[in-house]
Amino acid sequence: MQAIATLLTFLFWGIADLFYKLGNRGEGNRNHLKTGIMVGLVMGIHGTYLLLTTHTNIQILDIIKYLPVSLCYIASMVIGYRGLKYLELSISSPIQNTSGVIVALLFIIFFKEHYDFPFYIALVSIFIGIICLSISLV
Repeated sequence: MQAIATLLTFLFWGIADLFYKLGNRGEGNRNHLKTGIMVGLVMGIHGTYLLLTTHTNIQILDIIKYLPVSLCYIASMVIGYRGLKYLELSISSPIQNTSGVIVALLFIIFFKEHYDFPFYIALVSIFIGIICLSISLV
């Protein structure tokens, strides 16, 4: 079952990237902002739905602590969408969508989260991959 979920995620992620690329074509100077707003709305609706349906105990201090993380994530998305307009072949998605590494690090630092050892191996592997991609692009 997990393999099916993984393949579906991979498929839908690719489709989403195609729509991001198509949405940033053309002469519009602010298309990346429109895309960022729409993605943010969908993510906000989904997050609100999950909070309301799972009866998660969340406090206002948690939201305040998470706001800088959220702003960094949104900024990276909008910058990535802006860059899609100028790229023939987009490699921004692997880099941009691994921003979960930053989120995970911030959770470890600010929320004192603890994960299993394989998680840390994956975290380091993704970080090294990002560095290698950025060096090969320069």
